[in-house]
Amino acid sequence: YQPMSLGEEVLILFAGVRGFIDKYAVETLKKYEAESLNFVKTKYPEVLKEIDEKQIISDELEEKLRSVLTEFDTVFAAE
Repeated sequence: YQPMSLGEEVLILFAGVRGFIDKYAVETLKKYEAESLNFVKTKYPEVLKEIDEKQIISDELEEKLRSVLTEFDTVFAAE
């Protein structure tokens, strides 16, 4: 068990609700979670910060989340 920030939780839930993880086997989801969080923390920390601070997903932030997760899909190796 590891506590998460609001931004981290929202990112993972957004990926699930918006279908970003649908193509992956259940067994890979733990890896997806860890690597996607690391990817966003490293490359796009402002996304998590905005969620933590504003506590709302604006249209602009939703578009940014989609873009970030689409980019992550290009580098994630499910195996």
